[in-house]
Amino acid sequence: MMLAIRMTLSGCATVMVEAQPIKIDRDAFGGQALFHGSIESIDGSIVTGRGNSTVLFDQGVTLLPAGDGVFDPATGNSIRFGERIRGGTAVLREAGQGWPIHDIERFYGVTIPATCRKSDAARLQHMEPVQE
Repeated sequence: MMLAIRMTLSGCATVMVEAQPIKIDRDAFGGQALFHGSIESIDGSIVTGRGNSTVLFDQGVTLLPAGDGVFDPATGNSIRFGERIRGGTAVLREAGQGWPIHDIERFYGVTIPATCRKSDAARLQHMEPVQE
């Protein structure tokens, strides 16, 4: 009986998917606004904490070894998920309006995974922790 219970419980276990930064393939420019908020890891995607926009990062941004945030080489800052930050943002798509996903992927040289939100997307760069 104990064996059957263990098998049932293990069959219900969920697998955590570690989010990887989506990095643009080349330097790009465009309109930019000030970002205040946070980033989170949700269902294997890195998103803004407030709008749940899928985030595109510049080249060189890497996941921290513990998987609890990203390192931004442009500022030398380690940014932890949920931490209040500021930086530059370019909103590429909001509430399904803006650039089509295919155009975003082609222009920035990225592939946005199927598990990531595609109705909202933003480029985030030059991230710095906000001192409270």
